[in-house]
Amino acid sequence: MLRRTQTADPGLNGKPYLVVIIRFSSSRSFPVTVFAGSTIRELKNEIAEKQNVPASDLRLILAGQSLKDDFKLSKFYFRCGHHESSSVDETAIPLNHIKPNSRLVECITCAEKSTLVLVFPCSSGHAMCLDCFQNYGVTRLNNRTFVNVENVGYSLPCPAGCENSFVQEIHHFHLFGDDQYERYHRFSAEQVLLSEGGVLCPRPGCGNGLMLNTEKRRIHCQPPVGCGYLFCKQCLEEFHEGECGMVPVQPPLTDDIAVDEELAERSRWEAETRDVIQRTTKPCPKCKTKTEHSGGCMHMTCPQCKFQWCWICAKDWNLDCQGSHWFG
Repeated sequence: MLRRTQTADPGLNGKPYLVVIIRFSSSRSFPVTVFAGSTIRELKNEIAEKQNVPASDLRLILAGQSLKDDFKLSKFYFRCGHHESSSVDETAIPLNHIKPNSRLVECITCAEKSTLVLVFPCSSGHAMCLDCFQNYGVTRLNNRTFVNVENVGYSLPCPAGCENSFVQEIHHFHLFGDDQYERYHRFSAEQVLLSEGGVLCPRPGCGNGLMLNTEKRRIHCQPPVGCGYLFCKQCLEEFHEGECGMVPVQPPLTDDIAVDEELAERSRWEAETRDVIQRTTKPCPKCKTKTEHSGGCMHMTCPQCKFQWCWICAKDWNLDCQGSHWFG
């Protein structure tokens, strides 16, 4: 299931609405219009009426996660973190992995120092520029190697192979662009179907998803949702009697993301953090809280205990400090 949005329309009583793109197959989709805030249950009823299928037979999947009937639909758009909400009903989803590259960390794959980077949540905090992140994601999509992560959905790990490094919010994948983000959702729905014993209709131009409740080899991609094709469950060829023919072995896929060990060491976000803290902070002489000096005079005020002290002398601020090295 994919989501698109439209603005309020006088034809819908002036209420904001959503145009939800529903996909039963890899090649066929159709729009369903519902009011913003509608539930998945209400959306299922609209789909059932359009497609002449029982609503109880429908299951909606987004990013590899089945959507519960009481889940409410909403629109998505990018905005600056300082933007004020226009409605009390809006919910912000911060893209916490995207950071301004104030530490000038090198990208783990291209070694460039970009303005913005995506920082993976691994212990090393490897950083990747957004262009490389897009290429990385599209490559993994092409090879169908996204990983289903519990309570997250299909996600990407750090390309260095670090543990506990999966992107934790799927909205980061909007950075792939609209077409690739649509492919991402199509892939995740198909993977859920296949992992639960379903099949995709192999007829070119169809790709309809079928959940099977039979052990028989003869599978019918049944209209009106399907194309009517009869195929063999085992070999996915047109249905036949007797044994299936030999299926050629496909070479293994690779993600084609080369990570240099030395570059991976230089692109560690947390390592840069420690270096920056060491260069720009000193402990308060009174409470030992690390205090940053980012320019200006040497007169410091501890943010924790409010003690006033000298950055150079590391002692109580006095007239001697003010006279000899107020500005360094």
